[in-house]
Amino acid sequence: MTNAELNKWASAIANRIADEWSGAQDFPDDARKLRSFLEKSLRHDRDAVKLFIGTGISRAIILKRIYKDSLIAVWTVVSVDHSVGLSAHR
Repeated sequence: MTNAELNKWASAIANRIADEWSGAQDFPDDARKLRSFLEKSLRHDRDAVKLFIGTGISRAIILKRIYKDSLIAVWTVVSVDHSVGLSAHR
């Protein structure tokens, strides 16, 4: 795992855990502190990051990314089709 990959995983895992914390909505400042602490800690602990990969936490991160990428792909296809449709009516 490269340092760039480690940093991305650390950030994603920290975000996921902080967002899912039961007090996140009631205590948003505390959730930000938790996220910051976790990310800094995980960036310095490659083994801890590897422990999370393959768990429900990382699967949720991957599914969220696939969903986001799918929405972008759908929007792109709709945009292209829409442009073609407009040019066909001219």
